[in-house]
Amino acid sequence: MSLYNQSVNLTQPATCLFGVASPLYPKKPLHRPCKLPQRYAINEVGRNKLKHIVILTIALFFSVNTYSGEFNNCGVEEIRLGENDRNAHVKLTCNVATEAQCATAKRFVAFDRSTESGNQKLSIFLTAFAAGSKVTGNTLETCPDFQGNVVELNWLVISHTDI
Repeated sequence: MSLYNQSVNLTQPATCLFGVASPLYPKKPLHRPCKLPQRYAINEVGRNKLKHIVILTIALFFSVNTYSGEFNNCGVEEIRLGENDRNAHVKLTCNVATEAQCATAKRFVAFDRSTESGNQKLSIFLTAFAAGSKVTGNTLETCPDFQGNVVELNWLVISHTDI
């Protein structure tokens, strides 16, 4: 007989703590399972749903990293601004590890300089170029419409290291 299908007399005082007999009641041993009301029972459908939710959460956690590229401790070689207000791309001293099919220029990253975020990225690149510092960043798996052969920059960090 399953523990979850047993009935409970709710008129008696509670002698159960988390499904185990309470040490406050010495008549019952500590590790003897006690009866839980049916509303606390997890049925087979609930177990299956919970299992699917856990598997989906784990799969989504690991899939996030597969859709981005990165570069670590790269120097800034060139900063190029295009004719339109959006186009900005930077040539690095190392290759960007990306699987984006559109990115044929492996040492470049692009970003939209018309946004506030783009201006911050441009400022970081200019600072790194002037100071000879290294940058580390993460890219999206897309190429922007204004620069179709360069991967799009997601975030950027500047660090000072001796060359």
